[in-house]
Amino acid sequence: MTAETVAHAFYTQWICQFGTPLTITTDQGLQFESALFTSLSRMLGIHRIRTTPYHTQSNGLVERWHRTLKAALMCNNETPWPDMLPSVLLGLRTAYKPDLKASPILLFGTTLRIPGDFFDTASTPGDPQTFVRKYCQIIQAIRPTPTAHHIKHKLFLLKNLDPCTHVFKRVDSIKKPLQQPYTGPHEVIQRVDDKTSIIRINGADKTVSIDMLKPVYIELTDNSQPTP
Repeated sequence: MTAETVAHAFYTQWICQFGTPLTITTDQGLQFESALFTSLSRMLGIHRIRTTPYHTQSNGLVERWHRTLKAALMCNNETPWPDMLPSVLLGLRTAYKPDLKASPILLFGTTLRIPGDFFDTASTPGDPQTFVRKYCQIIQAIRPTPTAHHIKHKLFLLKNLDPCTHVFKRVDSIKKPLQQPYTGPHEVIQRVDDKTSIIRINGADKTVSIDMLKPVYIELTDNSQPTP
């Protein structure tokens, strides 16, 4: 998975089929941070939003979709998942959603004929205009459904996190034995909003969630040089 393959797939499989989006949300992987993908986004006028590392809440809709997709694939363990993926996606796209009172595929203005329809003996309506008008009414009635937040977690912030100039960053990846749970101290470059900050890690500026940070208390020595 290189920057070239990601950029090519993004252009051919998404933009050429659905058009250019106004914004896209990506993680901070090297493929998306590459000069190639950045130039492609700038050329097409796309605003890119970065998620924070090891913080699935940053892109909750996609993570929830992955959970549904994996559950569907695990129902067919006998068949390799790459072979089952197209059929599983067809089923998810044509599944009826009670909140929308329609299937996601109605985005294209019509329904799909799926294998189960081959055995439907019902006759097609005689008046095509009546048939099309019914689906036009369904599409017009569809409205975006707000994402349900079943559990609202209140972030716990350590005292003095906001005014501090340096922070420690929690290690959420798999840690080695005896590895320190935090890295740093890291310099705080910018407070982006009430949930994220930009800190400098190994010379590079990274956007991280503030619930992964804790303040560094710096002791001033006799020569007024800060010492972590």
